[in-house]
Amino acid sequence: MPDPTRLTTPFDRETTAAEVLSGVDLTGERAVVTGGASGIGIETARSLARGRRGDTRRTQHGRPQGRRGDHRLHR
Repeated sequence: MPDPTRLTTPFDRETTAAEVLSGVDLTGERAVVTGGASGIGIETARSLARGRRGDTRRTQHGRPQGRRGDHRLHR
């Protein structure tokens, strides 16, 4: 019998944010990404912003980090 507290997913550590979001339509939805200036936060924000038709907002500590994140977001 499967453990009811165990989360199962078809994704693994090699899966990209774009792969997770493949086929997801976020029309009319808003996504808030915390830590959106670097690392997994910027990758998540980038994937959400690309062609998903939703509204994506990022949060980060301070303006300098946000500006660096803005540059990375548009790569």
